[in-house]
Amino acid sequence: MDIKQLQKAVDIIQEFIDSQPVATDKPVKITKSREFMDVFNSYLAMRVSIKKKATPRAQNLILGQLEKFYPWNEKLQIMCLEKSILNNRQWVFPLDVKDVDIYKKKRIPIITQKPIEIEKEQKFVPISQEQLDQMNKIKANLFK
Repeated sequence: MDIKQLQKAVDIIQEFIDSQPVATDKPVKITKSREFMDVFNSYLAMRVSIKKKATPRAQNLILGQLEKFYPWNEKLQIMCLEKSILNNRQWVFPLDVKDVDIYKKKRIPIITQKPIEIEKEQKFVPISQEQLDQMNKIKANLFK
């Protein structure tokens, strides 16, 4: 390859780079508990220590993954972040089943009652339209 061909290739690459849209990362806004914020900041500090600083876009992606893995369960999200910190992971991954089971055993009391047995002959009985209307009225009154 001579100099002219090399310069032409560089120009083509530069033109392609210039044509790409510039990512405008919005600042990260988190509305979580103080405990979550402490763990998330520790996670970001760990990312800096492994020389993989998280950009605002990466932070948004990480928060989105946590919500995807455990929607509305901040404690499991915290456990997921802590495991990533412990293993110096650049990304977050779902918890192992045993970790989630340990969490659930801590929170859910053990049921000692015998489960209700349903007779084999019991069948589903559809409700009438009148009963359905009554249920809808009750439901409407509850959520006023």
